[in-house]
Amino acid sequence: MAWIQAKFTCEEKDVVLVEDTLNAFEVLSICIRDAGNQLILDQVSGERHLWNTCSIEVLFNNKVNQALVARHLMSKVSKLNILWEPLWEEDWSNSWKQEAQPFCCGDSLWIYPSWSSKRDVSHPHITIDPGLAFGTGSHPTTLMCLQWLEKQNLRGKTIIDYGCGSGILGLSAIALGATKVIAIDNDPLAIITTQQNAAKNGIKQKQLICYPPEMLPKDIEGDILIANILAKPLIKLASRFTKLTKSPGIICLSGVLKPQISYVQKGYESEFQFKKPTVAEDWVLLEGKKNYSKYTV
Repeated sequence: MAWIQAKFTCEEKDVVLVEDTLNAFEVLSICIRDAGNQLILDQVSGERHLWNTCSIEVLFNNKVNQALVARHLMSKVSKLNILWEPLWEEDWSNSWKQEAQPFCCGDSLWIYPSWSSKRDVSHPHITIDPGLAFGTGSHPTTLMCLQWLEKQNLRGKTIIDYGCGSGILGLSAIALGATKVIAIDNDPLAIITTQQNAAKNGIKQKQLICYPPEMLPKDIEGDILIANILAKPLIKLASRFTKLTKSPGIICLSGVLKPQISYVQKGYESEFQFKKPTVAEDWVLLEGKKNYSKYTV
């Protein structure tokens, strides 16, 4: 046995208390999920919002004192039912490999995990494994971006991937013909992960260049800027994204929920003309073209 996992549910108001209590022990990871089927719409206010009832999975090493952990938690939160499970290394490895299978985004772009022995190299494809940085293509917002990229003519284009995460969008852009990708993220882990994934895919350093936002050169411009983040940073970064997009260039914004469309577009409408939003589940993708007429006489 490599690890011990504790599973339990609690109300949103108790989550911070539970996290603080768990930090007194050698916790390897804490995963908070929706215990029901509740959609959180507020991504704009800046406040932390969780589901009314949260499912918490906590990973410990196999020497954890289960009774002591349970006693501390139950002294803070009443009516807490904790389920303890052994987690074998082989089971863990197989479970996450089963969740990451090859899949096609749209008509021809394929995403392969590194352990996949079957792949069709006649189609555009990239290799990427699940990791700590967000993005293996399964989330609706990421999938919409991949499908959108597949429909664009990327030949000879420079792409800005703002909030690159795992680098999946930038890697895919190069596989689809882009000449250069500028990948930007404020998380150092995302920068490292993107660079590692680029190396795994045989992408040269001059093809995909990573920057934290504060180190981005002032003269950088892209033919296409794609940002799969959330509504609040999309609103905040509107003026910066406008400067980073060439004229006439295209902006692709994702990570937006349907009620947030007008709030996000408002910051861009003076410079961009938006098409009808693309919708997947409760998420939308916004495509806008920079107003070329303003720059020609």
